[in-house]
Amino acid sequence: MKKFELYKNYIDSRMKGIKYNNLDVIKLLLKTMEKKEHSF
Repeated sequence: MKKFELYKNYIDSRMKGIKYNNLDVIKLLLKTMEKKEHSF
């Protein structure tokens, strides 16, 4: 759960300064969702 919160904070911080490729965020979100499912 802590790890997921770290990812969420990272994504939130990147979203605030939109200077990145949306594909990177989508990939990160997909990876995060996969990890979240496996950890539960």
